[in-house]
Amino acid sequence: MRQIEVNVHRKCAIELPSNCTLADHAISRMSISEMPDKEVEMASASHSVPMNENIPLFRLPGQVTTRATSQPHVEGWMIHFVLSDPERRLKHYWVLANNAIHMYNEYNEGLGVNPNRVYKILPLAEIIAITQHSGPPVLSRHPPHCFEIRTTNNTVYCVGENLNYYSGEPVRKMPRSLSFRPPSNTQLWFQALKESLQPPPSKSDPENAELALEFANLYQVLSEKTLGSGQFGTVYSAIQRHTGKEVAVKVISKERFAKKGTAAESMRAEVLILHKMSHPGIVRLEFMCETKDKIFVVMEKMNGDMLEMILSQASGRLDSRVTRFLLVQILSALKYLHDQGIAHCDLKPENVLLSDMSTNFPQTKICDFGYARFIPESQFRKTIVGTPAYLPPEVLQRRGYNKSLDMWSCGVIIYVTLSGTFPFNEGEEIADQIQNAAFMFPTDPWSEVEPLATDLIQRLLKVNIEERLTIEQCLAHPWLKSEQLYRDLRSLEVRLNLPRYLTTEEDDERYAQLLQQQGLIPVQ
Repeated sequence: MRQIEVNVHRKCAIELPSNCTLADHAISRMSISEMPDKEVEMASASHSVPMNENIPLFRLPGQVTTRATSQPHVEGWMIHFVLSDPERRLKHYWVLANNAIHMYNEYNEGLGVNPNRVYKILPLAEIIAITQHSGPPVLSRHPPHCFEIRTTNNTVYCVGENLNYYSGEPVRKMPRSLSFRPPSNTQLWFQALKESLQPPPSKSDPENAELALEFANLYQVLSEKTLGSGQFGTVYSAIQRHTGKEVAVKVISKERFAKKGTAAESMRAEVLILHKMSHPGIVRLEFMCETKDKIFVVMEKMNGDMLEMILSQASGRLDSRVTRFLLVQILSALKYLHDQGIAHCDLKPENVLLSDMSTNFPQTKICDFGYARFIPESQFRKTIVGTPAYLPPEVLQRRGYNKSLDMWSCGVIIYVTLSGTFPFNEGEEIADQIQNAAFMFPTDPWSEVEPLATDLIQRLLKVNIEERLTIEQCLAHPWLKSEQLYRDLRSLEVRLNLPRYLTTEEDDERYAQLLQQQGLIPVQ
Protein backbone atom coordinates (compact mmCIF):
# COMPACT_ATOMS: atom_id res chain seq x y z
CA MET A 1 0.00 0.00 0.00
CA ARG A 2 1.00 3.63 -0.10
CA GLN A 3 3.59 4.91 2.33
CA ILE A 4 2.47 8.18 3.91
CA GLU A 5 5.03 10.94 3.76
CA VAL A 6 2.65 13.86 4.24
CA ASN A 7 0.15 14.80 6.95
CA VAL A 8 -2.51 12.27 5.97
CA HIS A 9 -4.17 9.72 8.23
CA ARG A 10 -3.49 6.14 7.24
CA LYS A 11 -7.15 5.26 6.88
CA CYS A 12 -7.62 8.24 4.59
CA ALA A 13 -4.73 7.37 2.30
CA ILE A 14 -6.84 4.96 0.28
CA GLU A 15 -9.08 7.84 -0.79
CA LEU A 16 -6.21 9.61 -2.55
CA PRO A 17 -6.65 9.56 -6.35
CA SER A 18 -4.70 6.86 -8.15
CA ASN A 19 -3.15 9.37 -10.51
CA CYS A 20 -1.84 11.55 -7.67
CA THR A 21 1.22 13.41 -8.93
CA LEU A 22 4.46 12.48 -7.16
CA ALA A 23 6.12 15.56 -5.67
CA ASP A 24 8.80 16.12 -3.07
CA HIS A 25 7.74 14.64 0.29
CA ALA A 26 4.55 13.28 -1.29
CA ILE A 27 3.17 9.77 -1.26
CA SER A 28 5.40 7.22 -2.93
CA ARG A 29 3.37 4.70 -4.88
CA MET A 30 6.22 2.21 -5.05
CA SER A 31 6.86 2.00 -1.31
CA ILE A 32 8.25 -1.25 0.11
CA SER A 33 6.50 -0.71 3.43
CA GLU A 34 2.84 -1.68 3.86
CA MET A 35 -0.11 -0.70 5.97
CA PRO A 36 -1.00 -3.19 8.70
CA ASP A 37 -3.21 -6.00 7.35
CA LYS A 38 -6.09 -5.12 9.71
CA GLU A 39 -6.17 -1.53 8.46
CA VAL A 40 -6.07 -2.71 4.86
CA GLU A 41 -9.05 -5.00 5.44
CA MET A 42 -11.03 -2.25 7.20
CA ALA A 43 -10.33 0.24 4.43
CA SER A 44 -11.13 -2.29 1.70
CA ALA A 45 -14.43 -3.14 3.32
CA SER A 46 -15.74 0.39 2.90
CA HIS A 47 -14.05 1.37 -0.36
CA SER A 48 -13.87 -0.27 -3.75
CA VAL A 49 -10.54 0.53 -5.40
CA PRO A 50 -10.76 1.14 -9.13
CA MET A 51 -8.21 -0.31 -11.53
CA ASN A 52 -5.24 2.05 -11.49
CA GLU A 53 -3.42 3.30 -14.51
CA ASN A 54 0.10 1.93 -14.94
CA ILE A 55 2.62 3.57 -12.65
CA PRO A 56 5.18 5.75 -14.49
CA LEU A 57 8.76 4.56 -14.34
CA PHE A 58 10.98 6.46 -11.91
CA ARG A 59 14.20 5.94 -9.95
CA LEU A 60 13.47 4.14 -6.73
CA PRO A 61 14.94 5.94 -3.69
CA GLY A 62 18.30 4.74 -2.37
CA GLN A 63 18.66 3.21 1.06
CA VAL A 64 21.84 4.98 2.13
CA THR A 65 22.09 8.60 3.18
CA THR A 66 25.27 10.59 3.62
CA ARG A 67 26.04 13.94 5.06
CA ALA A 68 26.72 16.82 2.68
CA THR A 69 29.84 16.01 0.70
CA SER A 70 31.07 19.52 -0.01
CA GLN A 71 34.70 20.02 0.93
CA PRO A 72 35.74 22.34 3.75
CA HIS A 73 35.76 25.77 2.15
CA VAL A 74 39.13 27.35 2.75
CA GLU A 75 40.54 30.35 0.96
CA GLY A 76 43.09 33.09 1.39
CA TRP A 77 46.40 34.55 0.22
CA MET A 78 49.27 32.07 0.28
CA ILE A 79 53.02 32.34 -0.24
CA HIS A 80 54.36 29.31 -2.11
CA PHE A 81 57.25 28.15 -4.25
CA VAL A 82 58.41 24.96 -5.98
CA LEU A 83 61.25 23.18 -4.16
CA SER A 84 63.27 22.94 -7.37
CA ASP A 85 63.08 26.75 -7.84
CA PRO A 86 63.10 28.38 -4.37
CA GLU A 87 64.11 31.80 -5.78
CA ARG A 88 60.70 32.14 -7.48
CA ARG A 89 58.45 32.84 -4.51
CA LEU A 90 54.85 33.51 -5.49
CA LYS A 91 51.73 34.86 -3.78
CA HIS A 92 48.28 33.78 -4.97
CA TYR A 93 44.78 33.68 -3.58
CA TRP A 94 44.09 29.99 -2.91
CA VAL A 95 40.59 28.50 -2.93
CA LEU A 96 39.84 24.86 -2.10
CA ALA A 97 36.78 23.87 -4.16
CA ASN A 98 35.57 21.24 -6.63
CA ASN A 99 38.25 18.73 -5.64
CA ALA A 100 41.10 21.08 -6.52
CA ILE A 101 43.25 23.94 -5.24
CA HIS A 102 42.57 27.01 -7.38
CA MET A 103 45.34 29.63 -7.35
CA TYR A 104 44.08 33.06 -8.47
CA ASN A 105 46.16 36.08 -9.40
CA GLU A 106 43.54 38.61 -8.32
CA TYR A 107 41.15 39.00 -5.41
CA ASN A 108 39.12 42.06 -4.47
CA GLU A 109 37.14 42.58 -1.26
CA GLY A 110 33.44 42.45 -1.99
CA LEU A 111 33.97 41.09 -5.50
CA GLY A 112 35.95 37.95 -4.79
CA VAL A 113 38.38 36.30 -7.17
CA ASN A 114 38.72 37.18 -10.81
CA PRO A 115 37.86 33.86 -12.53
CA ASN A 116 39.71 34.93 -15.67
CA ARG A 117 42.98 35.33 -13.79
CA VAL A 118 43.87 31.82 -12.73
CA TYR A 119 47.54 30.97 -12.21
CA LYS A 120 47.08 27.22 -11.69
CA ILE A 121 44.52 24.60 -10.76
CA LEU A 122 45.97 21.68 -8.82
CA PRO A 123 43.55 18.71 -8.70
CA LEU A 124 43.53 16.88 -5.38
CA ALA A 125 43.85 13.63 -7.36
CA GLU A 126 47.38 14.68 -8.35
CA ILE A 127 48.48 15.06 -4.71
CA ILE A 128 50.19 12.01 -3.27
CA ALA A 129 51.41 13.46 0.03
CA ILE A 130 51.01 16.47 2.33
CA THR A 131 53.59 16.78 5.09
CA GLN A 132 54.41 19.44 7.66
CA HIS A 133 57.83 21.07 7.49
CA SER A 134 59.63 21.75 10.75
CA GLY A 135 63.16 22.22 9.46
CA PRO A 136 65.22 25.25 8.49
CA PRO A 137 64.42 27.49 5.55
CA VAL A 138 65.41 26.46 2.03
CA LEU A 139 66.97 29.88 1.56
CA SER A 140 68.39 31.54 4.66
CA ARG A 141 67.12 35.01 3.78
CA HIS A 142 63.48 33.79 3.90
CA PRO A 143 61.42 32.14 6.64
CA PRO A 144 60.97 28.36 6.37
CA HIS A 145 57.78 27.09 4.75
CA CYS A 146 55.02 25.43 6.80
CA PHE A 147 54.09 22.34 4.78
CA GLU A 148 54.82 20.57 1.51
CA ILE A 149 52.54 19.21 -1.21
CA ARG A 150 54.03 16.42 -3.33
CA THR A 151 52.32 15.60 -6.64
CA THR A 152 52.26 12.62 -8.98
CA ASN A 153 54.87 14.24 -11.28
CA ASN A 154 57.23 14.65 -8.28
CA THR A 155 56.72 18.40 -8.03
CA VAL A 156 56.98 19.63 -4.43
CA TYR A 157 55.09 22.80 -3.52
CA CYS A 158 56.44 24.53 -0.40
CA VAL A 159 53.58 26.42 1.19
CA GLY A 160 53.31 29.23 3.76
CA GLU A 161 55.84 31.01 5.93
CA ASN A 162 56.66 29.85 9.45
CA LEU A 163 57.36 33.17 11.18
CA ASN A 164 57.42 31.40 14.56
CA TYR A 165 60.74 29.88 13.50
CA TYR A 166 62.40 33.12 14.59
CA SER A 167 60.92 33.14 18.11
CA GLY A 168 63.50 34.45 20.53
CA GLU A 169 65.17 36.51 17.84
CA PRO A 170 64.47 40.19 17.12
CA VAL A 171 61.10 40.60 15.40
CA ARG A 172 61.60 40.85 11.69
CA LYS A 173 59.78 43.39 9.61
CA MET A 174 56.88 41.89 7.68
CA PRO A 175 57.52 42.00 3.92
CA ARG A 176 55.80 44.96 2.28
CA SER A 177 53.97 42.59 -0.11
CA LEU A 178 52.16 41.07 2.87
CA SER A 179 51.51 44.19 4.92
CA PHE A 180 48.15 44.81 3.23
CA ARG A 181 47.25 41.14 2.53
CA PRO A 182 48.01 39.04 5.60
CA PRO A 183 48.74 35.39 4.77
CA SER A 184 46.21 32.60 5.36
CA ASN A 185 46.20 30.40 8.42
CA THR A 186 48.55 27.70 7.10
CA GLN A 187 47.64 25.23 9.83
CA LEU A 188 43.99 25.52 8.83
CA TRP A 189 44.95 24.88 5.22
CA PHE A 190 47.08 21.89 6.18
CA GLN A 191 44.22 20.28 8.10
CA ALA A 192 41.65 21.05 5.39
CA LEU A 193 43.84 19.52 2.69
CA LYS A 194 44.53 16.41 4.77
CA GLU A 195 40.79 15.96 5.29
CA SER A 196 40.06 16.54 1.61
CA LEU A 197 42.38 13.71 0.59
CA GLN A 198 40.32 11.32 2.73
CA PRO A 199 37.05 9.74 1.53
CA PRO A 200 33.99 11.82 2.48
CA PRO A 201 32.48 11.17 5.92
CA SER A 202 29.04 9.67 6.53
CA LYS A 203 26.48 10.08 9.29
CA SER A 204 27.45 6.79 10.88
CA ASP A 205 31.14 7.66 11.29
CA PRO A 206 32.34 7.57 14.93
CA GLU A 207 34.14 10.63 16.27
CA ASN A 208 37.45 8.75 16.33
CA ALA A 209 37.06 7.17 12.88
CA GLU A 210 40.26 5.61 11.58
CA LEU A 211 41.84 7.40 8.61
CA ALA A 212 41.87 5.44 5.36
CA LEU A 213 45.57 5.96 4.76
CA GLU A 214 46.16 3.06 2.37
CA PHE A 215 43.15 3.97 0.24
CA ALA A 216 43.85 7.72 0.29
CA ASN A 217 47.41 7.11 -0.91
CA LEU A 218 46.04 5.44 -4.04
CA TYR A 219 42.74 7.19 -4.80
CA GLN A 220 41.17 10.62 -4.54
CA VAL A 221 37.40 10.48 -4.05
CA LEU A 222 35.57 13.21 -5.93
CA SER A 223 33.19 13.93 -3.08
CA GLU A 224 30.93 16.16 -5.16
CA LYS A 225 30.36 13.43 -7.78
CA THR A 226 28.03 10.91 -6.15
CA LEU A 227 27.15 8.16 -8.63
CA GLY A 228 24.49 6.42 -6.56
CA SER A 229 23.82 4.29 -3.51
CA GLY A 230 23.15 0.65 -2.77
CA GLN A 231 21.99 -1.25 0.27
CA PHE A 232 25.41 -1.02 1.94
CA GLY A 233 27.07 2.16 0.78
CA THR A 234 27.40 5.21 -1.42
CA VAL A 235 29.22 5.13 -4.76
CA TYR A 236 31.48 8.02 -5.71
CA SER A 237 33.61 8.86 -8.69
CA ALA A 238 37.33 8.78 -7.84
CA ILE A 239 40.72 9.24 -9.50
CA GLN A 240 43.62 6.78 -9.31
CA ARG A 241 46.41 9.13 -8.26
CA HIS A 242 49.31 7.61 -10.18
CA THR A 243 47.50 6.97 -13.48
CA GLY A 244 44.77 9.65 -13.51
CA LYS A 245 42.24 6.95 -14.37
CA GLU A 246 38.68 7.62 -13.23
CA VAL A 247 37.04 4.79 -11.25
CA ALA A 248 33.95 4.18 -9.13
CA VAL A 249 34.36 3.65 -5.37
CA LYS A 250 31.72 2.18 -3.10
CA VAL A 251 32.28 3.44 0.45
CA ILE A 252 30.68 1.00 2.89
CA SER A 253 30.07 1.75 6.55
CA LYS A 254 30.62 -1.26 8.80
CA GLU A 255 28.29 0.31 11.36
CA ARG A 256 25.38 -0.64 9.08
CA PHE A 257 26.24 -4.30 9.56
CA ALA A 258 25.13 -4.10 13.18
CA LYS A 259 21.69 -2.95 12.02
CA LYS A 260 21.28 -5.71 9.42
CA GLY A 261 22.13 -9.18 10.59
CA THR A 262 23.09 -10.53 7.17
CA ALA A 263 24.64 -7.33 5.82
CA ALA A 264 28.25 -8.33 6.40
CA GLU A 265 27.66 -11.69 4.74
CA SER A 266 25.98 -10.05 1.75
CA MET A 267 28.74 -7.48 1.35
CA ARG A 268 31.43 -10.15 1.43
CA ALA A 269 29.44 -12.19 -1.07
CA GLU A 270 29.34 -9.20 -3.44
CA VAL A 271 33.10 -8.69 -3.25
CA LEU A 272 33.76 -12.42 -3.63
CA ILE A 273 31.51 -12.64 -6.68
CA LEU A 274 33.05 -9.58 -8.33
CA HIS A 275 36.54 -10.89 -7.61
CA LYS A 276 35.79 -14.16 -9.42
CA MET A 277 33.89 -12.71 -12.35
CA SER A 278 35.53 -12.00 -15.71
CA HIS A 279 33.03 -11.08 -18.41
CA PRO A 280 32.70 -8.01 -20.67
CA GLY A 281 29.14 -7.53 -19.43
CA ILE A 282 29.95 -7.46 -15.70
CA VAL A 283 31.53 -4.50 -13.93
CA ARG A 284 35.15 -5.19 -13.00
CA LEU A 285 36.52 -5.12 -9.43
CA GLU A 286 39.87 -3.33 -9.32
CA PHE A 287 40.82 -2.95 -5.64
CA MET A 288 39.52 -3.34 -2.11
CA CYS A 289 40.78 -2.29 1.32
CA GLU A 290 39.26 -1.54 4.71
CA THR A 291 39.67 0.29 8.00
CA LYS A 292 38.04 -0.59 11.31
CA ASP A 293 35.04 1.57 10.29
CA LYS A 294 34.74 1.31 6.51
CA ILE A 295 35.31 -0.84 3.45
CA PHE A 296 36.35 0.62 0.10
CA VAL A 297 35.49 -1.29 -3.07
CA VAL A 298 36.99 0.15 -6.27
CA MET A 299 35.35 -0.77 -9.58
CA GLU A 300 35.65 0.36 -13.16
CA LYS A 301 33.58 3.45 -13.85
CA MET A 302 30.86 3.61 -16.47
CA ASN A 303 29.08 6.74 -17.69
CA GLY A 304 25.42 6.25 -16.81
CA ASP A 305 22.78 3.60 -16.39
CA MET A 306 19.90 2.15 -18.36
CA LEU A 307 17.22 3.91 -16.31
CA GLU A 308 18.86 7.27 -16.99
CA MET A 309 18.82 6.44 -20.70
CA ILE A 310 15.10 5.54 -20.62
CA LEU A 311 14.03 8.61 -18.66
CA SER A 312 16.08 10.94 -20.85
CA GLN A 313 14.05 10.06 -23.96
CA ALA A 314 11.35 12.53 -25.02
CA SER A 315 8.86 9.63 -25.12
CA GLY A 316 10.02 8.23 -21.77
CA ARG A 317 10.79 4.85 -23.34
CA LEU A 318 13.13 3.13 -25.81
CA ASP A 319 12.27 1.65 -29.18
CA SER A 320 12.41 -2.06 -29.94
CA ARG A 321 15.75 -1.95 -31.75
CA VAL A 322 17.59 -0.36 -28.83
CA THR A 323 15.76 -2.47 -26.24
CA ARG A 324 16.77 -5.71 -27.96
CA PHE A 325 20.36 -4.50 -28.29
CA LEU A 326 20.60 -3.79 -24.56
CA LEU A 327 18.67 -6.92 -23.54
CA VAL A 328 20.95 -9.36 -25.37
CA GLN A 329 23.95 -7.87 -23.56
CA ILE A 330 22.16 -8.25 -20.21
CA LEU A 331 21.24 -11.86 -21.01
CA SER A 332 24.82 -12.65 -22.07
CA ALA A 333 26.18 -11.48 -18.70
CA LEU A 334 23.33 -13.17 -16.85
CA LYS A 335 23.99 -16.47 -18.61
CA TYR A 336 27.62 -16.25 -17.50
CA LEU A 337 26.46 -15.70 -13.90
CA HIS A 338 23.93 -18.53 -13.99
CA ASP A 339 26.53 -20.89 -15.46
CA GLN A 340 28.62 -20.10 -12.35
CA GLY A 341 25.65 -20.97 -10.13
CA ILE A 342 25.00 -17.30 -9.26
CA ALA A 343 21.68 -15.48 -9.28
CA HIS A 344 21.90 -11.68 -9.34
CA CYS A 345 18.61 -11.21 -7.42
CA ASP A 346 18.35 -7.44 -8.02
CA LEU A 347 18.22 -6.92 -11.77
CA LYS A 348 16.73 -3.55 -12.71
CA PRO A 349 17.64 -0.73 -15.12
CA GLU A 350 19.51 1.12 -12.35
CA ASN A 351 21.91 -1.83 -12.08
CA VAL A 352 22.67 -1.96 -15.80
CA LEU A 353 25.51 0.49 -16.39
CA LEU A 354 26.28 2.04 -19.78
CA SER A 355 29.62 2.94 -21.33
CA ASP A 356 28.36 5.99 -23.22
CA MET A 357 25.24 8.14 -22.79
CA SER A 358 25.70 9.90 -26.14
CA THR A 359 24.70 6.89 -28.24
CA ASN A 360 21.71 4.56 -28.43
CA PHE A 361 24.04 1.58 -28.73
CA PRO A 362 26.42 1.56 -25.73
CA GLN A 363 28.07 -1.39 -24.02
CA THR A 364 26.23 -2.53 -20.89
CA LYS A 365 27.61 -3.97 -17.65
CA ILE A 366 25.68 -5.43 -14.73
CA CYS A 367 26.61 -4.04 -11.30
CA ASP A 368 25.55 -4.15 -7.62
CA PHE A 369 25.88 -7.75 -6.46
CA GLY A 370 24.84 -7.00 -2.87
CA TYR A 371 21.87 -9.38 -3.12
CA ALA A 372 23.53 -11.98 -5.37
CA ARG A 373 23.36 -15.60 -4.19
CA PHE A 374 25.06 -18.86 -5.04
CA ILE A 375 22.11 -21.12 -5.91
CA PRO A 376 23.08 -24.59 -7.20
CA GLU A 377 20.79 -26.41 -9.63
CA SER A 378 17.58 -27.80 -8.13
CA GLN A 379 17.97 -25.69 -4.99
CA PHE A 380 15.88 -22.82 -3.65
CA ARG A 381 16.42 -19.89 -1.30
CA LYS A 382 14.04 -17.95 0.96
CA THR A 383 16.16 -15.01 2.13
CA ILE A 384 14.90 -11.48 1.40
CA VAL A 385 16.48 -10.03 -1.75
CA GLY A 386 16.13 -7.34 -4.37
CA THR A 387 13.75 -4.53 -5.23
CA PRO A 388 10.04 -5.46 -4.95
CA ALA A 389 8.95 -3.78 -8.19
CA TYR A 390 11.18 -6.18 -10.15
CA LEU A 391 10.69 -9.36 -8.10
CA PRO A 392 8.47 -12.39 -8.89
CA PRO A 393 5.62 -13.55 -6.62
CA GLU A 394 7.60 -16.45 -5.13
CA VAL A 395 10.09 -13.97 -3.62
CA LEU A 396 7.49 -11.48 -2.39
CA GLN A 397 5.46 -14.31 -0.82
CA ARG A 398 8.60 -16.01 0.57
CA ARG A 399 7.76 -19.33 -1.05
CA GLY A 400 11.34 -20.03 -2.11
CA TYR A 401 13.07 -19.03 -5.32
CA ASN A 402 15.84 -20.14 -7.66
CA LYS A 403 17.82 -18.47 -10.45
CA SER A 404 14.64 -18.06 -12.51
CA LEU A 405 13.80 -14.97 -10.45
CA ASP A 406 16.32 -13.15 -12.68
CA MET A 407 14.27 -14.11 -15.74
CA TRP A 408 11.15 -12.53 -14.22
CA SER A 409 13.21 -9.39 -13.60
CA CYS A 410 14.26 -9.43 -17.27
CA GLY A 411 10.58 -9.53 -18.23
CA VAL A 412 9.90 -6.46 -16.08
CA ILE A 413 12.95 -4.69 -17.55
CA ILE A 414 11.69 -5.29 -21.10
CA TYR A 415 8.25 -4.02 -20.10
CA VAL A 416 9.45 -0.79 -18.44
CA THR A 417 11.94 -0.12 -21.24
CA LEU A 418 9.34 -0.37 -24.01
CA SER A 419 6.50 1.35 -22.16
CA GLY A 420 8.05 3.69 -19.59
CA THR A 421 5.70 2.31 -16.90
CA PHE A 422 5.77 -0.48 -14.32
CA PRO A 423 3.68 -3.52 -15.28
CA PHE A 424 1.89 -4.03 -11.95
CA ASN A 425 -0.03 -1.96 -9.45
CA GLU A 426 0.21 -2.40 -5.71
CA GLY A 427 -2.56 -3.98 -3.70
CA GLU A 428 -3.72 -6.30 -6.47
CA GLU A 429 -2.81 -9.92 -7.15
CA ILE A 430 -0.10 -10.12 -9.78
CA ALA A 431 -1.65 -13.27 -11.23
CA ASP A 432 -4.95 -11.44 -11.78
CA GLN A 433 -3.21 -8.51 -13.44
CA ILE A 434 -1.28 -10.80 -15.78
CA GLN A 435 -4.53 -12.41 -16.97
CA ASN A 436 -5.94 -8.98 -17.85
CA ALA A 437 -4.26 -8.31 -21.21
CA ALA A 438 -6.05 -4.99 -21.66
CA PHE A 439 -4.59 -3.82 -18.35
CA MET A 440 -1.10 -5.24 -18.93
CA PHE A 441 -0.77 -4.01 -22.52
CA PRO A 442 -2.94 -0.93 -23.11
CA THR A 443 -3.14 0.42 -26.65
CA ASP A 444 -0.91 3.34 -25.73
CA PRO A 445 1.96 2.53 -26.19
CA TRP A 446 1.74 -1.21 -26.93
CA SER A 447 0.03 -0.81 -30.29
CA GLU A 448 3.40 0.51 -31.51
CA VAL A 449 5.32 -2.54 -30.20
CA GLU A 450 5.69 -5.82 -32.11
CA PRO A 451 3.47 -8.68 -30.86
CA LEU A 452 6.61 -10.81 -30.52
CA ALA A 453 7.85 -8.44 -27.79
CA THR A 454 4.68 -8.84 -25.74
CA ASP A 455 4.88 -12.59 -26.30
CA LEU A 456 8.38 -12.69 -24.83
CA ILE A 457 7.30 -10.58 -21.84
CA GLN A 458 4.35 -12.89 -21.16
CA ARG A 459 6.59 -15.95 -21.33
CA LEU A 460 8.97 -14.39 -18.79
CA LEU A 461 6.29 -13.09 -16.40
CA LYS A 462 4.99 -16.55 -15.55
CA VAL A 463 3.83 -16.97 -11.95
CA ASN A 464 4.67 -20.68 -12.20
CA ILE A 465 8.47 -21.01 -12.05
CA GLU A 466 8.49 -24.14 -14.23
CA GLU A 467 6.69 -22.29 -17.04
CA ARG A 468 9.09 -19.34 -17.07
CA LEU A 469 11.60 -19.15 -19.92
CA THR A 470 15.24 -19.99 -19.23
CA ILE A 471 18.04 -17.76 -20.49
CA GLU A 472 18.71 -20.09 -23.41
CA GLN A 473 15.04 -20.10 -24.37
CA CYS A 474 14.88 -16.33 -24.05
CA LEU A 475 17.92 -15.83 -26.30
CA ALA A 476 16.34 -18.21 -28.85
CA HIS A 477 13.05 -16.28 -28.92
CA PRO A 478 12.13 -14.95 -32.40
CA TRP A 479 12.03 -11.34 -31.12
CA LEU A 480 15.77 -11.58 -30.43
CA LYS A 481 16.59 -13.00 -33.85
CA SER A 482 16.95 -10.45 -36.61
CA GLU A 483 19.52 -9.32 -39.13
CA GLN A 484 19.50 -5.76 -37.74
CA LEU A 485 20.12 -6.95 -34.17
CA TYR A 486 22.98 -9.15 -35.36
CA ARG A 487 24.56 -6.22 -37.18
CA ASP A 488 24.22 -3.94 -34.13
CA LEU A 489 25.77 -6.51 -31.77
CA ARG A 490 28.57 -7.45 -34.13
CA SER A 491 29.38 -3.76 -34.62
CA LEU A 492 29.73 -3.36 -30.85
CA GLU A 493 32.08 -6.35 -30.60
CA VAL A 494 34.29 -4.93 -33.34
CA ARG A 495 34.23 -1.48 -31.73
CA LEU A 496 35.27 -2.88 -28.35
CA ASN A 497 38.06 -4.94 -29.97
CA LEU A 498 37.23 -7.84 -27.64
CA PRO A 499 36.73 -11.55 -28.29
CA ARG A 500 33.16 -11.92 -29.48
CA TYR A 501 30.67 -12.66 -26.71
CA LEU A 502 27.35 -11.56 -28.18
CA THR A 503 27.39 -13.21 -31.60
CA THR A 504 28.74 -16.49 -32.98
CA GLU A 505 30.20 -17.81 -36.19
CA GLU A 506 26.88 -19.61 -36.71
CA ASP A 507 25.25 -16.17 -36.71
CA ASP A 508 27.70 -15.10 -39.40
CA GLU A 509 26.65 -18.00 -41.59
CA ARG A 510 22.93 -17.57 -40.86
CA TYR A 511 22.81 -13.88 -41.69
CA ALA A 512 25.34 -13.90 -44.52
CA GLN A 513 22.82 -15.69 -46.70
CA LEU A 514 20.07 -13.28 -45.64
CA LEU A 515 22.27 -10.28 -46.42
CA GLN A 516 23.09 -11.74 -49.83
CA GLN A 517 19.41 -12.31 -50.54
CA GLN A 518 18.72 -8.68 -49.72
CA GLY A 519 21.54 -7.58 -52.01
CA LEU A 520 23.44 -5.95 -49.16
CA ILE A 521 26.62 -7.95 -49.84
CA PRO A 522 27.69 -9.61 -53.10
CA VAL A 523 27.59 -13.39 -53.56
CA GLN A 524 31.11 -14.81 -53.39
